Amino acid sequence: MNKKSILTRDVLLKKGWKGENECVFCGQNESIDHLLFTCSAASLLWNLVKCVCNLKSSPLSVNECFGGWINKFNKEDKKMVMIVVSALFWAIWKSRNAIVFERKRI
Repeated sequence: MNKKSILTRDVLLKKGWKGENECVFCGQNESIDHLLFTCSAASLLWNLVKCVCNLKSSPLSVNECFGGWINKFNKEDKKMVMIVVSALFWAIWKSRNAIVFERKRI
């Protein structure tokens, strides 16, 4: 995953966008690692995934997720974890966009 290709607010600002840098969930600076891992909303979801999937830990960044963390799983488990991670990312991204572009309250 190329962090600079995901149009989070930090990337948009670097491209000349004239908006705010605040995460819609918590008000801190939005970046890909913040949005998908360290934001309070993302942390809550990762903790639920940890409990449901009986995981020992969860990653705190894109690099950690697709580096050492995912490689701790055996081949069969890795497939399932990748599905769960992808679904989690998609849910966070879609919720964020619904708030930003459709003014929805979640």
